[in-house]
Amino acid sequence: MIALRHVADLVTVWFLGGQRFAVSPGQAFASPYPRLIVLHMATLMGFMLVVPFGGGRRWVTVLNPVRDWFAAQGYPLSDGALVVVLLMVLKSIADLGVIRGAIKPAASGSASAAVGEPSVS
Repeated sequence: MIALRHVADLVTVWFLGGQRFAVSPGQAFASPYPRLIVLHMATLMGFMLVVPFGGGRRWVTVLNPVRDWFAAQGYPLSDGALVVVLLMVLKSIADLGVIRGAIKPAASGSASAAVGEPSVS
């Protein structure tokens, strides 16, 4: 599903929407890096949560209300599954922030630049 979403976005925004004419090659090259940073930070946070420093798993007790809610819905979660759910939610929120930041500059550009022809130097 994720790959399908990215392919649809590539076709509709980049090719059919003309965004490839509105950005420089440098901007197009650098645009994925904020999301990659979020991905790596989530991975590092997950490692630190799964392999707690200082011993013990007292931090998991903070998440007991979340675990209880999932159990009430019929989905009991182990410690590992609870951490994965937490990281998925945090990464999704961070991704939305990165995506919103990436959309604002494109939306503020002129409409003619989005559909114009590439300039030849």
